[in-house]
Amino acid sequence: MERMSEGEILAEDEGLRDLAPEGVENQNEAPEPEDNKSAPLEIPLCPRAREARVSQVLSTSFSEDFSSLRVEKSSSSFTEGGSSFTEGDFTHTRGLDTIERLKKGFTIFKKKVEKVPGVFDRLKLYQAPKVMVISCVDSRVSPNMVLQALPGEIFTHRNVANLVPPYEKLGAYHGTSSAIEYAVCHLKIEHIIIMGHSNCGGIRSLMDDKQSDDIEAGKYGMDFIPKWMSLARPAREQAKRYCKEKDFQEQCTFCEKEAINGSLGNLLTFPFVKDAINQRKLALHGWYYDMAGPHLSTWNMQLLISNMQVI
Repeated sequence: MERMSEGEILAEDEGLRDLAPEGVENQNEAPEPEDNKSAPLEIPLCPRAREARVSQVLSTSFSEDFSSLRVEKSSSSFTEGGSSFTEGDFTHTRGLDTIERLKKGFTIFKKKVEKVPGVFDRLKLYQAPKVMVISCVDSRVSPNMVLQALPGEIFTHRNVANLVPPYEKLGAYHGTSSAIEYAVCHLKIEHIIIMGHSNCGGIRSLMDDKQSDDIEAGKYGMDFIPKWMSLARPAREQAKRYCKEKDFQEQCTFCEKEAINGSLGNLLTFPFVKDAINQRKLALHGWYYDMAGPHLSTWNMQLLISNMQVI
């Protein structure tokens, strides 16, 4: 099935704006900075950008164990996609309360779709995203919500700790690798973002020496996670080396960011990814979402090959 021309879905159909979260008037216009210290987030328009841009946003992460935090009910509210809810809705609910609320959420979504039928008449047939986001499965880190993405705008793959394995054909199941292959070879996406985040449970388990002992002992619930998290062991070693005098939280923060760089490096082991970069059709990005701010740190990765000289 043919892909749509660039920007056909997002630029030509104004009906899509009705589905944008409140406060997002025009995705093509950068927001005005609130003060001189903050600047709008920019994404390179094409992968031809020569210089890597690294954000200097380094904020203190949560100092206490995230599992001990309790959400107090408040009158303040957050609006997503036209549906408002209060902080009280974030208190832990079990069973049918949550299930029924999610069903109701779909009915709200359905009504919004019916208002712009032309948009989804096309989206239900094909997709043409320009950006792939590989993020964590953490329930607090939804790329579509955090980045306020429009329907069909980003191709998303999520796994534990937002890791990318190196290219290899052994074994039978390759969920992350197949998603990357589909995005690059078939969707022809132009940007891949590895989006990590603060207080990642996978990284904390990797950095925790006690949990490492549980893994060695073959403790229940450790059948698949340890092998997967071993992909980030080089990042763990770097954190233990360069942050050995720091507290555990700072070590985890360093490891979370370094794991992003490790995944960016593993992307280069995929032949079709490397080819697309060499042809200047694809750019790689590392993003780190700090929930304590919230803040977003961004940087780019480039593969530079000098011109051949014949002597």
